[in-house]
Amino acid sequence: MPTIRDKIFIVTNGKVTEKLYFTKFKDVINSTGFGHLDVQVIPLGSKSEPTRILNKAIEIHKSANKGSLKRVWAVIEKDNFADFEKAYEKGIEYSKNNKTFRIVYSNIAIEFWFLLHFFNSSKCHSVKSMINVLNRKLKKPYFKNSDVYDELYEKISTAITHAKIIDQNHKLNNTKPIDACSNTTIYHLVKELYDIIK
Repeated sequence: MPTIRDKIFIVTNGKVTEKLYFTKFKDVINSTGFGHLDVQVIPLGSKSEPTRILNKAIEIHKSANKGSLKRVWAVIEKDNFADFEKAYEKGIEYSKNNKTFRIVYSNIAIEFWFLLHFFNSSKCHSVKSMINVLNRKLKKPYFKNSDVYDELYEKISTAITHAKIIDQNHKLNNTKPIDACSNTTIYHLVKELYDIIK
């Protein structure tokens, strides 16, 4: 009889960037000595608005076998999406009664999470400015379809520390996620994955 493995679902936008990044975690966890876990990455495409991502994550959560479910993550970005705030608030509300469901966000994009591997920053960054910084820090051209997992892996602990400080500062100032530029709570998800494999 096959072993029932605990499942982690990651629902995200991004046809390439987020898919590549989280799939690397998935591949490491699923292919090495972590046979009790099964990580699945579900990218909905680069034009997927936060509400679509949230609804898909909730649908997966409701239909999942709770006995083998570790967590469902909805990963959203503010970017230029008008429904960001509404989707985030709905996700937080849903998670209050569902401990195996989490929603995390980046304002403005996942590139801010990548940038925090190199330094702490409380600036409000545009995607263009973050790409310019990543070009310098990675010492190679960064594109939206770049696979940066290997370059960033050794700096994950640093990025988690930076992200926590920035997020806590926004919370102390009662800054809403839609106004928290720049900020990311992706560190909660990455920490869960990193703690499994480190």
